[in-house]
Amino acid sequence: AGLLLVLPVALCNRLAIADPADSHLDALFSLSHLLELAAAAAFLARTLCAAGGGAFTALACFLLPLQQLLPAYFMLTAWGKPPLQEVPELVAAGRPFEVLQLCGLAQVALYVLASAMRLAIALEEKAADAYISI
Repeated sequence: AGLLLVLPVALCNRLAIADPADSHLDALFSLSHLLELAAAAAFLARTLCAAGGGAFTALACFLLPLQQLLPAYFMLTAWGKPPLQEVPELVAAGRPFEVLQLCGLAQVALYVLASAMRLAIALEEKAADAYISI
């Protein structure tokens, strides 16, 4: 279902980095970033629905925002222009720079929100356990 939502966005907002014969690669580049956004939303939903989790869950909640910060930083700084400014010679269709940069920032925000929710859930469980043991 997520693929059907992001595929038209990827096809309508793509860069012009690959050779003209390989223009499908530009659409796949946009698609991969949009699917990562869907994965971040799914991670947040899973965090909200599933209480608890072990040490690995806590580690993932800590590392995923840091991991997604790297491609977001790249998308914001690599093109030689200020953020959310397009480079016309690298645009094949739509507004790929805005879509990819906002997508990267949204991914970081979703993972940070998931981490905050995970921390809140863990603190609430710890407080409930202390209350029950008294």
